[in-house]
Parts: sequence; C-alpha cells; structure tokens
Amino acid sequence: MPNDDLTDMIRELEERLLSQGARTSRLELHGLLADDFVEFGGAGGSHDKASTIDILLGETFRANVVSEFRVREMSTNQAHATYRATDPDTGDTSHCSSVWRFEQGVWRLAFHRNTPNDRS
Repeated sequence: MPNDDLTDMIRELEERLLSQGARTSRLELHGLLADDFVEFGGAGGSHDKASTIDILLGETFRANVVSEFRVREMSTNQAHATYRATDPDTGDTSHCSSVWRFEQGVWRLAFHRNTPNDRS
C-alpha cells in the first residue's frame, strides 16, 4: 500500500494532465510524458508520446472530474494509478489506468489506458 504522499503526488500529476493548462501546452505535456509513453485509447487505437501530444493539443478542452482514485506502488520507481474520469457536462465516464515512473528526479507517465463506460 503506498503512502499518502505518493498517492497525493500521483493524483496531482493526473489532474494536471487533465487540466486546460497542460492540454494547451506542448512543453508541459512533453515534460509530463515519458519518452517511451504509450496510450491505448478508448476507441482501441494506440499512440506514442508525439501522437498523443498532437491529439491532446488538437482536442476541444473538456473538464473531467476525478473520483475513485487509487495508487498501488509497483516498485520504488513505479506506481499504478486507477480512477474514474467523469465529464460533468455529459455524464460520460471512463475508467483510467496509468503507470507512472520516477526517472531523472521526476515522475512521468509511461502508460495510460482509457476505457469508456458503456452506458447502455
């Protein structure tokens, strides 16, 4: 079980990635994502760091609310976060899974999986 400081740090980073400030800054996104970052998106595609940054910068920003946030420490330099992201305007929710890695003195996102909930 991770300590509260690790959970708070990873949550802060996840919420930063979901913020309008990060979603409109190539420099900030570049610093938050590991060079070997991979994402499996909700539509089934996979993306590397460069394509993910391009996608995020091209999207219309939508604020999401994070809930059910949990962190599992995988090693001294890796943590796995899971949470639910909810769009308050539409009610759409996704289950999210992220692997964070501590490298060169900072935490960076190495892997992310977004699974939209089926509301049917």
